[in-house]
Amino acid sequence: MRIWPSVRTFRRQHCIGFSLMEVLVTLVVISLALLGTAGLQTFSVKVSQGGQFRSQAVVLGLDIVERMEANNAGTIAGNYVSAGGGKGGGRAVNCAGVMCTPANLANYDLSELQAKLDEQLPGSSYTITAVAPAGPPTYTYEVSINWVERITKQANAQATGNNANATENFSYTFRRTFIDRSKTR
Repeated sequence: MRIWPSVRTFRRQHCIGFSLMEVLVTLVVISLALLGTAGLQTFSVKVSQGGQFRSQAVVLGLDIVERMEANNAGTIAGNYVSAGGGKGGGRAVNCAGVMCTPANLANYDLSELQAKLDEQLPGSSYTITAVAPAGPPTYTYEVSINWVERITKQANAQATGNNANATENFSYTFRRTFIDRSKTR
């Protein structure tokens, strides 16, 4: 009579569940890889959104400058100067379908700018200031578009106390010189 099990029986008993253990380790490794990939995807979306906001600020800034160039009389008269909150005037006259004075067109352009900023940039405002003129017939204006973004950089988040809702303020500022076309004819 045998007291000790055979070698074959001993090996089979100790190997039971070995394949299941391999599967569990593989699942843990794959789940960690997927979590890392999801984290990278989230960070990528945040960064690309910041780039989109910057692009929108440039496009909206160029749009108002082109509108100022088209309304040369209103620009030279200073109708586009908007200090403070930069909310523009109300939509008194819709200049898209009727003739407007240069002042009304400037008011319409500024209200259109503010509507686009509210729609496309979070926490946005603008400021248009007249820089000391070099003398007629040239006039220089400075346009500044400001907006707020959530912090995406880890170092900046830690500097603000690692707050998940921490924000950064961004600004796009440029100058443009306009020539009084009424004096160049």
